[in-house]
This record gives sequence, structure tokens and C-alpha cells, in this order.
Amino acid sequence: MQTKTTLRWLVFLMICISGLAACTSRLSSTEALSPFAPVRTNTLTFTPASTSTLTPVPPTATHTPSLTPSPTITLTPGSLPTFQAAGLYSGVSPASYIPSTCQYLYSRWNLMTNSQPGTVVVPVMFHSIAGDTRPAGDVTTITESYFHSFMDHAAQLGFQTITTAQLADFLENNAKIPPRSMILIVDDRKRAQYFTTFFEPYQKKYGWTVTNAWISHPDTPAYLWNENAALVPTGLVDFQAHGVIHNIPIEPDSSDAFIHTELYGPLTAMLDHFGSKPIAYIWPRGLFTAKAVQVARQAGYQLGFSSYPRGPLLFNWIPIGEPERQVNDPLMVLPRSWDTTALTDLDKAVAISQAAQAFANQNKGTETGYYAQYCKNYPGLLP
Repeated sequence: MQTKTTLRWLVFLMICISGLAACTSRLSSTEALSPFAPVRTNTLTFTPASTSTLTPVPPTATHTPSLTPSPTITLTPGSLPTFQAAGLYSGVSPASYIPSTCQYLYSRWNLMTNSQPGTVVVPVMFHSIAGDTRPAGDVTTITESYFHSFMDHAAQLGFQTITTAQLADFLENNAKIPPRSMILIVDDRKRAQYFTTFFEPYQKKYGWTVTNAWISHPDTPAYLWNENAALVPTGLVDFQAHGVIHNIPIEPDSSDAFIHTELYGPLTAMLDHFGSKPIAYIWPRGLFTAKAVQVARQAGYQLGFSSYPRGPLLFNWIPIGEPERQVNDPLMVLPRSWDTTALTDLDKAVAISQAAQAFANQNKGTETGYYAQYCKNYPGLLP
């Protein structure tokens, strides 16, 4: 009996051991399906390639020009500030004449080839120079002492003379001229001795020239033509037109025939006697009309001079009054200082030049920024 009981326990124990092994086997097979068990990935590692690092790339492809306007600038074409000079007479204001702002800025800031900002020109009108013992007879006559004081003071201030052709190139293109320039214009027919006595010494000392506003009147004697023509090769005198009849100026009631004769007559006469056509017309008595200015342009004149003492000239900046504004062509009605006040006018011109240069330096960023923004079809500015 005891033996049977023992046998049954042994059988039961073997069944339990067999079942426990089966349970353990099932647990091992389901372990990988547990949502908390780590996923096996066959130990493959994916490290990023060294060239795919996500570091910032410098913005080298934006091609931002060096002449970029400041972000605070909100300019529109034609909105650049204009230089305003102190000390101009009442009713006088500067006029520009270059219609394209881009063309103006291109000429203004190409400093390698053109004139510096603040370059100034003082046109001076001379008539008669009297001896010191002879009192000045009218407002157009100065003494020899005053003349020499003016010329010496001009030299001390650093002024140099320019010709009419140089002035035209400067006003139209900002061509390089001395920073302080003057054009000395003597009105009317003068004997050659007038120029050799008063102006030739300064030509020899400084290389200065003088411009003669020549009257091409039919009664001009041959000797006067000839002795003045002899001055042309010396380079001392630059001859320009001052009408034909001259004592009868062009006025609103002047006939078309008279205007034509006054403006076209000098072209032929001066070419015949002096070897070249004039490019400037010095209006007799300083009088002009809008119609006469148009005819002068058609005749080929590049410049014209009035007798109004408005102030000095800058590139694209001509001080004019109401009569000049009516003709709408500043280059044909340029102002001239009278010789009787020219000494102090030089000092005023220096002050205006310095102020214009300071204005240009202050506004250079704005102006070159404008050029970069609105003038992309123009060449780049030279440094």
C-alpha cells in the first residue's frame, strides 16, 4: 500500500516538472512582443554624413552692392535734397538743368575723372579800367589799383581762370576744373593793348586767360580785327559773341530778323577773323527773351551770360532770379559779378564752395544710395 502511494507522488511530481518547463518556454517566446521590450534593430547605426551638418551658410549670394541706401531712407525719384546757399540776394534761388537725376549723380560722384563737390566758378564782368589819377566815371569803371587788388586776392585765395569751353564742359558734364575757378569776361571791342597791359602779366605769372565779349559790328575797322586776331595764337584771349549792332539790345518787341542777325552774325564774322565760332553769347546790356534764347540754342550756342550779379556757379546749380526763370534755360542766362564788387564776391564764393562741399559730404550716403536703388542701368560709380 505504501509502495503504491509513493509511486503516485512520483508520477505527480514528474508531471509538474514537465508543465513548469513548458510554461517557462512559453514566457520566453512572448517576451519580444511586450510593448515595453526594446526593439532590436540588428545594431545598425545611422550617423549623419560630415557634409550635411546644419550650420548657417553666410549670405554670399545676395550680391548686395556697397552703395546700398540706409534702411531708413524712403526716397522716390527726384526727392533728393538740394543745396541752399546762405547770402544770396532776395528773390534769387538755385536752378538745376540736368533733367536726369541718375545722370547728375553719375557725373557728380565719379571723383576719379570729374570735379570735386564744391567746385565753384565766379564769372566776372569787366568794362573799363581807369588810371588811379582818373576818377571812375561810372559803375562799370574800376581803377588800376582795384583791378590789381582783385587779381592778387584771387591768386591768394587759390583761384584759377578757365576758358568758355572749359566752363561749358564743367557745367554740362562736371568735367574737372580747378576747385576755385573764375572766368574773366571783358565786354565790347577793345584794343589789343588793353589785354596785353592788364591781363598779360597774369598770364605770364599764373597762366591765366581772359575772355572777350566781342561786338561783330560791320563798322569794325580792319586794324581792330587784325590786332585782336594776333592775340589768338598766344592763348591769352578767348573771343566770344556780344552781338552785332549791340547798342540795340534784344527785347520783347524785337523782330525775328533782328534776333537772327544778332545771334547768327557773330558766327560767320568771328570764324572768318578769329578762326573759330563762338560757343557763348554775352547778351548786350544783359537783356534777353525766351524766344531769343531758343534761337541761340538753334544757332549752336552752349552758354549765355546775363548782367545779373546773382552769385557763383556750381555743377547743376545756377543762382537765378525771376527774369531768368521765365526762359527756362539756366545755362543761357548765367550770372556775372560786376567788377566793382568782384573783390568781395570772391570771398562769398569761397564760403559757398565750402558750404556746398560740406553739404555733399553730409548727403553722400543718401545720394549714392539713391543711385544704387534707382540707377541700375547706369555704370557703377568709381571710388
